[in-house]
Parts: sequence; C-alpha cells; structure tokens
Amino acid sequence: MSTPRTNARTHRRAFTLIELMVTLLIVALLVTIVAVALGGAFSTAKAESERQTLRSIALGIERFRDEFSILPPLVLDNRPLEPTTNQPVVFSDAQLAQTPRYSTFSIPYYILGAAEELVPGTNLALDGVTGPGMTRVQGDGSFTRSGREFESFFDIGDDADRLVRASASQIALVDAWGERAGATAFPPPNAIRYYRWEPFYNASGSLQRLNVPGCVRAALGDGSPELNSARFAIVSAGPDGMIDDANPDSEVNDDNLVEVGR
Repeated sequence: MSTPRTNARTHRRAFTLIELMVTLLIVALLVTIVAVALGGAFSTAKAESERQTLRSIALGIERFRDEFSILPPLVLDNRPLEPTTNQPVVFSDAQLAQTPRYSTFSIPYYILGAAEELVPGTNLALDGVTGPGMTRVQGDGSFTRSGREFESFFDIGDDADRLVRASASQIALVDAWGERAGATAFPPPNAIRYYRWEPFYNASGSLQRLNVPGCVRAALGDGSPELNSARFAIVSAGPDGMIDDANPDSEVNDDNLVEVGR
C-alpha cells in the first residue's frame, strides 16, 4: 500500500523528468537557431567575397580596354582556338546583337593571360628579345607579338585552384561554389561568365538592349541607368549553379551575383 510520502516522491520525479525534456527541447531549439544564424552569416560572407572578386575582374576588363581600346572578345566555349592559326575564335559584333552571348574562356584568355601559352611564338626571339611576346590584342581578338610579356589584368592570388582546365585550350574560372576538379561537364556550371553586348537603337533613335541576358536584367532592372550605360557583365551562378539568360523573372536568377562595367 502506497503512502502519501511515496506518492509525493513519485510525483516529484515525474515533474523533474518533464523539466529535463523541456530544457533539452529549449537547448535543441537554441542550437538550431544559432546554427541557422551562423550558416546565414557564412553564406553572406561568402557571397560578399565573391562580389569583390567579380568587381576585381570587372576592373581588370576596364584596364584591358584602356590598354587595347577594345573590350575582351567573347571566345567560343565549344571551339576556343582556330586549328590552323591557334588564335582564339570569337563572336562577331553581329552575333552579339542577335541573342545574349557569353564566354567562360575569355576571362582566363584575356584577363589572366592564359592565352599567352596557347598562341604560337612563345619563347621565340623577336627583335633581339627572347621570351613571351603576345602583348597586343587586335579588334578581332587575335594576338600579335611585340617583344614583351603579356601581363595579367587580374591577380588571382591564393585562388589559383579556381582556374580549372579540361584541355590546354579549355580553361575556366569557377566561382566560390564551383567544382575545382572532376567536373562531369565543361565548362562546369559554376564557371564565371563574361557577357558582352552591343547597343541597339530603334528607328526613332531610342536606345534598346534586346540582347542583354535575363540574369543581368533581373539584377539591375530594365531601363535602369546602370543597365543603359553597361557594355558587359561578369556573372556568378551562385549556390544553385544555375543561370537563366532568357527570363529575368526566373527564380534560378535570385541567387546570381552580377557585376557590370562599361
């Protein structure tokens, strides 16, 4: 037969167990909140770091333009070098006016100087100078030699492992979420894209940019002054590795990072 004292002890133990369960639940909830907050802070910091990288690449492109009086051409990703001359194969201005065009090879070729090792003439004497000499870039994107080394317009620094290759001529720079090696497709989904377009004017003389990709229009807004003055864009697909060129309202563009320049 149970006594009042026994019942009190049993009741007190049951109450303590409930308290323990509530405490554990609160701790688990706090851990979840902290983990989500830390994960969000990490993702934000990673995205901001990548934005700084895109800005640096855009500045490198503007330095290239100041040096050669042209923007870097768009190298064809599916056929980057002409077999007979080993010069880059690029989109023409007429092609740039037809539909959104981009290249993942142009940044390594022209901004990082990787084409120096691909174009014939490296380490041959020229005017008494021995060494690389692809220093001049023509309007068609081809290189000519002038006796000094082609310089990089963007310092990749400690991120050299982000420059990935499928072959000597297939070179891409991946973003902070990209695969460093072992990608099943090339260019990999997170290869940084370089878009370029030419201005359009309609019959009444109003400016149009029908060939600006949807990802850029989504980031800047149609008709915005920044978009109207832009001539190129550097785009990272972001964590999902996806970009929609056609539809600016596509959800896959929500996490894209976009930097534009003139």
